Amino acid sequence: MGDNKKEKKKTRKICVLIVLVLLATIFTAGNIYCKREISTWMHDFYNRKNFAFNEKPDRSEFCPIQGIWQLSDLEQNKEATDTVVDPLEHDKYIAYFKNADNTLRWDNIIEWLTNEENVPSYVECDAFAELMLDMTDDDLEKVIELGQIKDSSFSKYKISDPLKKVASLFVIKTSEERRKVLYKKDYDLEEIIRFDDAETRALGFLQTVIEIDHLQGKQVSVEISSEEYRSQHNTDKCFNYMVIPKRIDNLGLYSPIIKVYPRLDGLGLDVTLDDIYIYDYYSLKNIKTSTKIPRGQLKQIMTLLLDIGNENRCMEISGQIVQVTRESCAIAYIADIDFDDDELFYLAKAYSAHFQEEIRPEELKEHFFMYDEEFQAYYRWWLRYGEKETMEYRRLIMDEFRKQGTSYDEATPEQREEAAKVVDQKLKEK
Repeated sequence: MGDNKKEKKKTRKICVLIVLVLLATIFTAGNIYCKREISTWMHDFYNRKNFAFNEKPDRSEFCPIQGIWQLSDLEQNKEATDTVVDPLEHDKYIAYFKNADNTLRWDNIIEWLTNEENVPSYVECDAFAELMLDMTDDDLEKVIELGQIKDSSFSKYKISDPLKKVASLFVIKTSEERRKVLYKKDYDLEEIIRFDDAETRALGFLQTVIEIDHLQGKQVSVEISSEEYRSQHNTDKCFNYMVIPKRIDNLGLYSPIIKVYPRLDGLGLDVTLDDIYIYDYYSLKNIKTSTKIPRGQLKQIMTLLLDIGNENRCMEISGQIVQVTRESCAIAYIADIDFDDDELFYLAKAYSAHFQEEIRPEELKEHFFMYDEEFQAYYRWWLRYGEKETMEYRRLIMDEFRKQGTSYDEATPEQREEAAKVVDQKLKEK
């Protein structure tokens, strides 16, 4: 009798041990899978392995220049720049997608987005992207859901070609509209903010479609929300796109959250990227989350985020941060960058004065995009002397303007160039 009890107890212990070993094996296998998927996602994110970009960065892994892109990097941009749209044809497609009372013709939109044989023309996509500017968040959520169609095997989902094309054109359209307003001499600040918000929302839409395209055929829904974001000068909006799989996602791999910040200048970009760095730092410290993260790779990206922030400050760049968070791991890039040419002029002049060798702002930009040794030398100068020497050069220019009776704020580029020649000559004679 006693032997039977001992045997049963021993059997129970063995069963418990087997269960624990199985659970540990499943847990370990899940973590290994999670790390591999996150590692691939990070690599593809910075190497632009997706439908939206034509040119891929020709750089080593996680180089800071991979963390920015211009509108011209989008594959659809060349067609958008080169194509002259026939107004009559454009209006025909607007009428196809929209009723006379401005309500959307969803039956036609569904047919257009889901027809796998449809090879959309540029003018169709252009008209639809124009309508997207005035769509509600609910409308955009519906467009994303409709644009997921079953592949030929009928077991997985893919993004339809029309959705891929309009996702990029949506960004191009909003960016163009923002610039049109910005270049007016007497532009309306409220109008600028409206188009800033529109571009922020469009960038979130594009990145969300990119992320869904990477989800291995999973069908998802999307929830769009916005929140106020107080920058140095204005109160703008952040847009959040939450991807929700139709099936349970135990690993959190198929539920990315896309957050897009409003347009920020160099300092604002730097501060926001620092915040993302801090988020990742605490993820690495958290025992529960850190086991699923490729630690070495995330540390590389954390360094990359700091470098992107610094190097964009030294080039007087503004742009919009697109952040994607997946399984407690956040990565980001800066989209649709602009240079502040006025500020870059003073940086280039101060740098030239330091080394007694002339370099123009356009040349600095070229070296920046090549990410060559000349840019590295400039960056080292900026870290050590840049702010102080640029302020001094600006002061000398302002002194020269005062002598000439010219207003610094109202000086033309030609007057600034002439004043710079005088300052450069005086510095050489010292």
